[in-house]
Parts: sequence; C-alpha cells; structure tokens
Amino acid sequence: IKRVEDEIAAHGKTHPDVVEAMSRLVRIYNERGQPSRALPLAAECVALAEALFGARDVRIAVPINNLAVAHSKLGNLQEALALHERGLRIRERAFGPNHSAVAAVLLNLSTVHLSLADHESAVSALKRRQTILEGLHGPNHRAVAQGWSNLGELLARRDEHARARRFLERSISAWQKSGVSDRGGW
Repeated sequence: IKRVEDEIAAHGKTHPDVVEAMSRLVRIYNERGQPSRALPLAAECVALAEALFGARDVRIAVPINNLAVAHSKLGNLQEALALHERGLRIRERAFGPNHSAVAAVLLNLSTVHLSLADHESAVSALKRRQTILEGLHGPNHRAVAQGWSNLGELLARRDEHARARRFLERSISAWQKSGVSDRGGW
C-alpha cells in the first residue's frame, strides 16, 4: 500500500498514471475487506479518470468497476448495479459484445443481481457470460466449465433441479474434456 501511495504522491493527482495507481490501491482495500477506505478513493479515481479521459473512455471502466465493488461490499447494491451497467456499456462500446472484459463485468452484474434477489437477471447475465466464454475458449475450457457449475449451483439453490442438472452435467463434461485434473477442491 505504501508503495502505491508513494507513486500517487510522486506523480501528483492529475497525472494519467495516477488513475492506474489509485485503482490498484482501491482494489487492495476492497480485497482486504476495507470497502469504507476504498469507496472515497474509488470515487476520486473515477472523477479523475473522467476529467482526464472523458466519461465514455474505456480507461474509466476499471475505476468504475472498483467503485461498484466497494459499493456492493458496503451494501449499496443499487449504486453498484448502476455502476456495473455503466461499465458494461463502456466495455461493449470499446471492445464489442463478445470480449473477455465484457464477460468479467457480466459476472459482477450477476453477483449484484443475486444480492438483490433478482435471480432471473443473474441467470441471464451468467448465460450471456457463458456464450462469450465458449466463443473465446471453446466448450471445454476450465473457465467455461466453472461457469456452467456456477449456473447449476444457482439454479439448484432456487430448487430448479432439472435446469441445474443440465448445467452441472455440462460442467462435468467440460472439466473432463479440458484435461484439468485439479478443480480447486472438487
């Protein structure tokens, strides 16, 4: 943390490199369970990125995501949802609808939808993510297998066992065909 803080101090608060350094610091705070420290810095980072690059530039997508994560961890779910949706639009405009950066935001969106008990929107976001991942990696990649597992588990928690079983079977098949022997404790 100290190194990143020193980097920010060395460049001054209006240098483009500071946006990246601030984003790293916000991510560290979020990962360490300190969203109340992350939130004001994340908001400042988004404001700086918008001032330097413009409100629609792809370089503000990461700061927006970090701000959304801090809001989500603090229980500000509607704000997190709006920010993730904004970040999604920016990444779709910059990279197209089938890019890995879009898939990453869809995972974050699904998590917020779940927290809001909007299960259908969560399932929809996860399915779209799966379509992207399969297009990028093929049907037998470990990321695809994990995604099918996530969908299956979500549906099983909702007592939609027939749908869950289809996704879990796809997950098992993809894991077996991927050649990955260690699936993180499976």
